[in-house]
Amino acid sequence: MKPWKKVLIVAIVVSALVLAPAATWLGILSVDEAPLDDSDLRVERAEVPDEENGYGYFTRMSEVVDMPEETGESSEEEGEQTEPPTGRALVDAILEGRAWDADFVADLWRRNEEAIRLLDEGLACETVQAPPMAIGTLIPEVFGWIDVARLVDLHTVLLFKQGVEVEAFEEAMRLVRFGQAIEGSKGGMVHYLVGAMVKGMGLARLRAMSHGTTLGGEVLTSYARRLGAYGANEQGMADAFRVEYEMCLQVLEDYAAGKFSLEEFGRVGSAPSQPASSRPLPFFFHPNETRNLFVQAFRPMVESASLPFSEAQVMRSGIPARHLLDGWRLWLEGNGMGVRLYSILSSATDTALKQKCREASEVAATRVLLAMKAFKVEKRRLPETLDELVPEYLDAVPLDDFDGKPLRYNAENKVLYSVGEDLKDGGGMTKEEQKTWWSKEHPGWNEEEYGEPDIWGMPDPSFPIAF
Repeated sequence: MKPWKKVLIVAIVVSALVLAPAATWLGILSVDEAPLDDSDLRVERAEVPDEENGYGYFTRMSEVVDMPEETGESSEEEGEQTEPPTGRALVDAILEGRAWDADFVADLWRRNEEAIRLLDEGLACETVQAPPMAIGTLIPEVFGWIDVARLVDLHTVLLFKQGVEVEAFEEAMRLVRFGQAIEGSKGGMVHYLVGAMVKGMGLARLRAMSHGTTLGGEVLTSYARRLGAYGANEQGMADAFRVEYEMCLQVLEDYAAGKFSLEEFGRVGSAPSQPASSRPLPFFFHPNETRNLFVQAFRPMVESASLPFSEAQVMRSGIPARHLLDGWRLWLEGNGMGVRLYSILSSATDTALKQKCREASEVAATRVLLAMKAFKVEKRRLPETLDELVPEYLDAVPLDDFDGKPLRYNAENKVLYSVGEDLKDGGGMTKEEQKTWWSKEHPGWNEEEYGEPDIWGMPDPSFPIAF
């Protein structure tokens, strides 16, 4: 046999020994999983006419709201007196209790009659439903919603200072209702978080007014009971997670169809306009396996929306951590591109879940404070325990959504408090104790420059009782 033939035979044998296992391995890596049932992760949308959908009114409201332009606030120079704030800086100063201008607030309210009319028409609708979303969808209306919320908050302060307290309390309740409607609009997580912000403004104003109100016990009790219908919008958060899941699926489908490259998507964080040159290779991308990763991740998120933080943490411990793999391990396990997509799209949800628990605990604290104020108005003293509020002022002691147990009350220090995310009962903190703790943890902080400490950043988020 000629030498070249021997070389050819050897080459064929070696190739077969090397390529056959490689082809087999690539074939194994190309095998996809069967898709999991994800029907529970789909958003149920109602067929509702535009004129009956509150979202349309809220959108138009955001287009007509008229708030002052950003002007800033002058700083104090040597030998010079600080000029009073104007524009948006004045709005901030009024809402923070650093300034007051009744004529400014009244004029602002008159200029926004159309925006307030649209707000009320939206709130009167039984359904508030956002249009379907995709990653990268712009939601400019949310900025208008925040402006309207600040406008209503300003009007609440005006009414309270004018002594028409029932009207002021109703304005604060309008903020709570507005926030609740946004949370439940079947939009994405942005909608839920903006709704929670708006709702929180109303709750904070109710708590602030509870300290100085002259309303009778019966009226205050009615507000404490009414707030029971506006706990954390668990259905809204669950639907927000479902919307996020659906947006992730759309990205997977577009990637599988070769509409964009993973490298460009990872850089910009949203689906690019330029299509990829080809579809991903099967041993690098398994559509069903990747989809199943998202199912396994989002299902506990949806289920945890109705649980206290302590139980939600356990529920979420089953979320797949494939995105923690890197380097050669990622590619040897197959579906490397799919796992990278999962890593990019599966954003952390701790913040959202904590926000839900904070919101629920704020509603609980606001209800208790109103009930305690009613108790003191009628009995001339504060209760020794929260159980004294039941059943005359509250049907039951509201729960702390961090551990699922009744909200805590330190009668000696006159503090209502939550155990917070560390789930440890430290006895609550007075206002001075909060400032001392915050100053220690945040060197350089001062209240005049940075505002009051964030109670939810403390071990025991507390609501001092000042009446």
